[in-house]
Amino acid sequence: MAIEDIGLVGINVRMWRHLAVLYPTPGSSWRKFAFVLPVTAMNLMQFVYLLRMWGDLPAFILNMFFFSAIFNALMRTWLVIIKRGQFEEFLDQLSTLFHSILDSTDEWGRGILRRAEQEARNLAILNLSASFLDIVGALVSPLFREERAHPFGVALPGVSMTSSPIYEVIYLAQLPTPLLLSMMYMPFVSLFAGLAIFGKAMLQLLVHRLAQIGGAEQPEEERLQRLASCVAYHTQLCVAAQHTGGQHCGCGSHYFWLHNLLTALLPEYYNLTHPGDLDSDVHPDHAVRALHLLQPRQ
Repeated sequence: MAIEDIGLVGINVRMWRHLAVLYPTPGSSWRKFAFVLPVTAMNLMQFVYLLRMWGDLPAFILNMFFFSAIFNALMRTWLVIIKRGQFEEFLDQLSTLFHSILDSTDEWGRGILRRAEQEARNLAILNLSASFLDIVGALVSPLFREERAHPFGVALPGVSMTSSPIYEVIYLAQLPTPLLLSMMYMPFVSLFAGLAIFGKAMLQLLVHRLAQIGGAEQPEEERLQRLASCVAYHTQLCVAAQHTGGQHCGCGSHYFWLHNLLTALLPEYYNLTHPGDLDSDVHPDHAVRALHLLQPRQ
């Protein structure tokens, strides 16, 4: 069984293989650059637009949110490309652990594994669908505005982005973004969500195995064998958890910092654009707290 056939990560790995982010071949290696470079160019155009919006705080905060989301997707994808060998090695270890349980005689364990597979697969489909529809909504929203605007706020130095035919060309160039951004952002998210589901199933299996140890009719030698098996299994889980954390923490801290910054700023954006609409529980010091996140830590 190939790694794509494992429901825990199959959808995500299959997309990465098709795009040559993982398991590239000489004939498909160009795909990862065709996939990432256009989004990188758009993200740079978003950064130029942010510089233009520096004096308009509500527009700056809102477009900073879109810029950071796409930048985060790019950062994660480049992380997988750069550390491709480590990711592929980790997936091989995951496949080995998965098959060791699937091929065992433990019917209860196989049932837990199948349910975890189905849950992870459903979650991956849900994430992709929600992301795709969300970006489609952002893409069509400019069509209902009185003034011309681009879905994600892009700009080029010295170029009027709302004049014809530049506006039409740039807008049409953004039409593939629902597919591109969904395939860029969600596989990473769904992969580690699937691994969390797998980890939960493995702990349930460990508890089940430990519960089988003991009883007046069980020989001491059998107890020791079962206990040794549980210790070996626990060691496998620890190694797998360590590898998972190592792959994820490379960008997790940056994302956590940026997410907290934007979460604190978004209520202030709403206050600026809809004064008096929010409850008194939302205070102006949210912006101060957000800026506090920018302070260097000792």
